[in-house]
Amino acid sequence: MARALSKSTTPSNNLSFCCLETDDSSNGSSTSRRCTAGVSSICRRIDNQNGQEEKGDSKDAGKLTVALMYYAEPAMLLRQLENFVSYPEALRQKIVLLIVDDGSPEPSLTANTYITQDHRAKLDIRNAYIQQNTPWNTPGARNLAFHVATTDSVFMIDADLLIPVETMEKALTWPTRRPRLASSLSSSSPEAIHTGFIAHQFNRTRPSGEYKVHPSAMLLDVSAFWLSGGCEEDFSGHYGSEDSAFWYRYKKQSKRNRSMVHKLALLTQFDEPDPCSESILPTQSLVASCREGRQLLPPLPRHAEINKAKFERRKITNKWSNLYLRFPWAMVKDDS
Repeated sequence: MARALSKSTTPSNNLSFCCLETDDSSNGSSTSRRCTAGVSSICRRIDNQNGQEEKGDSKDAGKLTVALMYYAEPAMLLRQLENFVSYPEALRQKIVLLIVDDGSPEPSLTANTYITQDHRAKLDIRNAYIQQNTPWNTPGARNLAFHVATTDSVFMIDADLLIPVETMEKALTWPTRRPRLASSLSSSSPEAIHTGFIAHQFNRTRPSGEYKVHPSAMLLDVSAFWLSGGCEEDFSGHYGSEDSAFWYRYKKQSKRNRSMVHKLALLTQFDEPDPCSESILPTQSLVASCREGRQLLPPLPRHAEINKAKFERRKITNKWSNLYLRFPWAMVKDDS
């Protein structure tokens, strides 16, 4: 399938609404992203002139971005796409499906190789591609999702979590910002403009039948994500702790922030033991290409103790990295 890259960036590009470029010769470049997450005057998506909260892209107003994290597992991706395509048309029109491909090797395993014209005809699909393969770059991929999202809120899921129709319909009605106090509407203080956020978390059914809250599945306001510091990219390269660190910082960012666990609004976790399943991939050539690509993938050891120790140190020192998107990336356009 033909593909083209647009908006290609390098790690020195500035984040759009929460970072300042400053001289920093220590990292080998004249500028870097020094982001003061948590400082209301810089990170909030607020119009300073009228005190009104800035909204996302006008053409996507009223929609919800569903950010699907993907890495080199085509069968899982196709199961996800078929699930979204099965939604009623009126529901599909309310979502933007943002697929973040975290450095899958080209072309055999990239998400764009497996997205068909039928998928694109029925879904509003955006595809962000990270142009280097960093082990366990989950924090970077999540930061990219919230950076490129064109809606006010993002529903983020891993590739092995399906969103049933009923859960999606409910999620579209849930607020992600707490309402302003009536007594504060005329005030220009940060507290008056912002009364806190609501983060929504979800129970999921595992293949075993067990019910358990998933730590990385969330429905969250974009501003809440960045005001909480985003995801700590110092954790990239090693397994784990990015979820614990994010929720720790979200709760500390403001005593007004709330987390709501929806135990009855379920996600469905599934196992797909064969990422190149012949019963799911549409052609034998794609199956063969997928298998060849998978054989070349580097191992991904799960040494969680490294990031666990790093997280414990961060909690003590309260010193967090403020460099985001430390990799080249691009939005992929389909030219077929």
